[in-house]
Amino acid sequence: MIVLPLMQIFNICFGVGVNFLDMPIAVKNDEIDILQCQYFNASGCIFEKNNYQTMSCVVLNYLASQNYKLINVESRKAGEMQLEKSNYFAFLYFPKNYTNELIEYIDDRENYNRDSRIYAYLTKTNLLESVNVLLEKTLKACSNNQKSVGNTLKINTIYGKDVKSYQNSNTALAVAVIAFYFPAIYAATVMLSEKMNEIFSRSIYAGVSILELVTSMFILNTALHIFQSFFACFVAYVIFLNPILISKSLFVYLLSMLLLNCIGFFFGVLVAVVVPTILGGTYVITGATLSQFLLSGIIWPIEGQPYFLKVISELLPITLVGNMMSHIALKGWSLNNPSILMGTSIAIAYIVVLILSLVVLGKFKRDLWIIQK
Repeated sequence: MIVLPLMQIFNICFGVGVNFLDMPIAVKNDEIDILQCQYFNASGCIFEKNNYQTMSCVVLNYLASQNYKLINVESRKAGEMQLEKSNYFAFLYFPKNYTNELIEYIDDRENYNRDSRIYAYLTKTNLLESVNVLLEKTLKACSNNQKSVGNTLKINTIYGKDVKSYQNSNTALAVAVIAFYFPAIYAATVMLSEKMNEIFSRSIYAGVSILELVTSMFILNTALHIFQSFFACFVAYVIFLNPILISKSLFVYLLSMLLLNCIGFFFGVLVAVVVPTILGGTYVITGATLSQFLLSGIIWPIEGQPYFLKVISELLPITLVGNMMSHIALKGWSLNNPSILMGTSIAIAYIVVLILSLVVLGKFKRDLWIIQK
């Protein structure tokens, strides 16, 4: 219960939302020998007509600096055939006079030879973002040409200016998964184990009330949750340096984690009184957590979901509280923000509904805590 959350936060920080490393890209450069690009040093504006530097070398050197593995192939046909065998992540082809024709495109788009464009064949994703960033950097030395390529935008970042990767924006959701799952699995497995071993029945016959039993489990769970949350936050925000605003609103971050812990705990108790076996309870809780994990936006943004699914996803406990924690960590929002206040209210409502469900089940099912033989 201590080591597993630590392993999971390491796995998420290492494996989700990180940059690609050593992805193989096949390259055929008919503009210049690819080996000559190793000694290429861009200086000044490479789009000046008297400049003998090539844009293809700029692109290839930039991709190499981003940890892509560039592999030269004999011909364009050979590169396309290698993609069909799934040997490469992508294939880039630079035709002859690529740089000169690009200059022509900047100066006179109507007479531009479209057969001189760079061709990119992609198997899993695209390199457009990398090429756009590269083009922007290259055009800094060409102020006249920069306007002809695209609109000039001045961006003022109001919130989340320290977010540099997809992982930075989803760290709080990863912590939220841990805050929900482990209290739920603890409550369900411990309660079912004691029910099946008749420990509960002996305690009840000895005069211990159900409220006392659940309260003692809750106290132990909360103490365990403090250790789990501390280690998870330490790994996410100290070791991996994910951004977090140090402000007075951090107590709301801790409050959100405690609320999610309560939701997970009482959900685990509810599963334990409904499901008769430890294996069944484990299946239910793991399935519920995995579903929330997939729909929370950690793997893919919620904005990409269908509308009806998006509505459901935003109300799931992990998504709801995780997004609250993210807003607090990255934007410094506190309880005076309507979104945080609304999310906190819904989280409390979840807890109340779960407790009421347990009370109602206890009224109609007398052997709720005891297995009759």
